[in-house]
Amino acid sequence: MSSAASPILTAYQNWIYPANSKPPHLADFSEFYHGRYLVDMDGRSARLWAGDFPGNHGLAEDFRSTILRKAFDRSAYKSHSSSWRSMVRFLEESPDLPTPQSISDLDDIYARRFQAWLRSKNLGQNIYKRVKGIVDNHFMTVHGTASLWPSREPFDDPDVEEFDLRGLQSLNLALRAYARDVKANFREGMELVSIGEDPRLPPHSGTKRDQWGRRENHAFLVHQLTRISIPSKDEVMKSGGYALIYGSGATGHNVYGPPNTLPLQGENANAGYVGKMRWFYPARCDTAVFIWLVMILTGFNYAAVLNVDISDEGSWWIPSIIGGSERGEIVAYKGRVDLEVVAPSDMKPEFHAYQIIKFMISVTGPMRRTLQNELAVLEEKQATLFEHQNVADMARLRSMIKSPWLYISLGDAGSIGCFDNDSSAWMNQFVRTVAEQGGLLEDHPYLKKITTKQPRKSLVEHTNETSGSFMASIAAQHSDLRSLRFYLSKRRRKRRSFKAIKTVLEIVVDDIEKKRPLDYARLKILLARGEITQEQAARLQDIKQRTRLGMGCLEPYKPPKAISPDHKSGHVCRVQRCTGCTHGVVFSESLQPLAETLADLDFLQTQTPIRSWNGSSFELEQKSLRLTLNQFNPADVKKHYARRRHELKSGQGRVLDGYPIF
Repeated sequence: MSSAASPILTAYQNWIYPANSKPPHLADFSEFYHGRYLVDMDGRSARLWAGDFPGNHGLAEDFRSTILRKAFDRSAYKSHSSSWRSMVRFLEESPDLPTPQSISDLDDIYARRFQAWLRSKNLGQNIYKRVKGIVDNHFMTVHGTASLWPSREPFDDPDVEEFDLRGLQSLNLALRAYARDVKANFREGMELVSIGEDPRLPPHSGTKRDQWGRRENHAFLVHQLTRISIPSKDEVMKSGGYALIYGSGATGHNVYGPPNTLPLQGENANAGYVGKMRWFYPARCDTAVFIWLVMILTGFNYAAVLNVDISDEGSWWIPSIIGGSERGEIVAYKGRVDLEVVAPSDMKPEFHAYQIIKFMISVTGPMRRTLQNELAVLEEKQATLFEHQNVADMARLRSMIKSPWLYISLGDAGSIGCFDNDSSAWMNQFVRTVAEQGGLLEDHPYLKKITTKQPRKSLVEHTNETSGSFMASIAAQHSDLRSLRFYLSKRRRKRRSFKAIKTVLEIVVDDIEKKRPLDYARLKILLARGEITQEQAARLQDIKQRTRLGMGCLEPYKPPKAISPDHKSGHVCRVQRCTGCTHGVVFSESLQPLAETLADLDFLQTQTPIRSWNGSSFELEQKSLRLTLNQFNPADVKKHYARRRHELKSGQGRVLDGYPIF
C-alpha cells in the first residue's frame, strides 16, 4: 500500500476512528470556533435551525479534545455536537453569567441554570446528560477530579402511554395491506415485461414513436437495464433510455410507473425512470413497511432489526430442532449490549419474519451487486492511494451489502440507500402517517405517539402481564431477572405516578366546580376503586363510618387505651387498628381492603426479622385480620388476597408500612 498523504484537512477538522470499531468519519469543529448563523445556511438546515450562536475558542478547544479522546462513532458524535450547540446557545442567552474560556470554568451554577434553561425550551434531559458527560470527562482528564455538575433531574413528560395490543394488531394489518400493494407493483412489472419489447429497437409494426407510448415497453427496458445491477442516470441515457427519464419531453408520451403509492411518497412517486423502477425494486417507504412488520412480529428493537446480517442464511436463521423444517428463529445482533437476540418464525406464512426477509433479499439482489461493484472499485483505489474517506466509504458499503433493508431513492436518480439508526425519526413519522391514513387513531390514540421502541416494549409488558416475569425475561432477552424488573418498573412507576396525579387533579377540579369541600376519605376511595356508590357516599357523611380499613367506628374520638395508649382527647383515632377494636364495625365492602391489608402484612413479615415482628402491632393486627376475615366467604377472601400477593411479588405493588408500632 502506498504511503502517500491523505488530502489536507482544515485546521478545524479531524478524522475519528471510533472506539467501538464502527466506520471512521470526518468531524468538523469549525462552527464552535467561529459560531454558526442562519444566514450561512439554506434548505432543510435553515428550516430546522434552532438559533444562532457565537464562537468560543477556549470552549471549542476543550470540546474538540474531549470528542477526540472519547472517539465517538458518527451517530454519537452528531448527538453530542447537537447537545453542545444547546450549551453554547444557553451561554449566549445568559449574559448575567461570566463567559467561560474553558470547560474548567463551568461549575455547578452553570449546570443548574442550564437545566432550568432546557426546561424552559422543552428540551429533553438527554441533552444535559451528554453535556455533563463531556464536562465530567474534561475534569477527570485535566484536573483528575470529578466536576461539580450534579446528576440530571428527571423532567421528561410523565405521560407514559399504556401499550395498546389491539392498536398494534390493527397497525400490523394496515402495514400488510401496503405490503400487498408493493408486491402487486412487482407482479404488474413482471407481467408487463412478459408482453413488452425494447422501445429502442425498430418495432414489428407502427412507428418507433409509438413504442415509447406503451407502459409494457417502459417496464421491459427498465428491467433490461437493471436486472444485473442498477445503472446511474448518465448510464441510462447512454444506453438509449433518454425517454425513460424525460418522458413526454422526448417522445410526447406520458408513461408512469406502478399506480400504488404509500404514505409520504408524494404525487410523483411513479414518474420518470426512478418511479418506474418501483415495478421491480422497493423505494424507501416500501422497505419501511417490511421493517415495521418485522419489528412488530419479532419484538426486536429498531437497532436489532437493522443488524440482521444476510451474508449467508446461517447468519440470520436457525432452523428449529423440534419444529422440523418449517420453523426456526430469526437472529439479530444487539450492539448496545453486545448480544445476539432471537425471535421465533415460521417459514411458510407470507407475513412471518422469515418470508419477509427472504423477499427483501430476492428483490434487492441487483442493488446489492451494484454496491459490491462500487466496493471493488474503492478497494482497488485504496490499494493505490490510502484515503480516510475511502476507509469510511468501504465500511459503509460493507454494512449495506449485508443488510436486507436497501431501497432506491426517488429523489436522487435511483441511487441506493439503506436504513440506519439516524432514520428512526423518519420511521416514526412514516408509521404514524400509516395509522392516520388507515383511520386507526380514533380507536387507538396510542398510535399517535408510536415510535420504533414501542413494538418491543409492548411485547415485553404484555408477556409480563399475561405470563409472568420469567416468560417476560425470555421475551426481552435480558441477561437476568434483575435487569428485566428495572426495565419494567421504571416505566410502570412513571405510568402509575402520572395516572395517580391525573386522577387527583380530576377529582379536585370536580369538587371545585361543584363547590364541594375536598374530602380526603372520598379521594382515597376514588383513587382505589374509581367510583363511590350511593351507600358509600351516605356513610361518608358520618364520621363514625370512616376508617383506613374500610370499616365503621362507633366511637372514633374515644378509642380503647389498649388500641391507642397515646390518644389525644378530642382527636380522631390515629391508630385505627379496627379489627382488634371493640368499636369496629365490618361492612360487606370491607372485604377487599381487609384482605389486601392481610396480604401486605404477610408480605412484610417475610421482610422483617422475627425478633422485631413478634409482639409488635403488626403481628397483633395480622392475627385480628385473620379472625375478622373468617366472617366472609373463603373463596372471595382468597381472590383478593391472591391478587394483592401477586402484585407485591411481581413488583407491581408496594407495601406502605404505615402501620402503628408500639
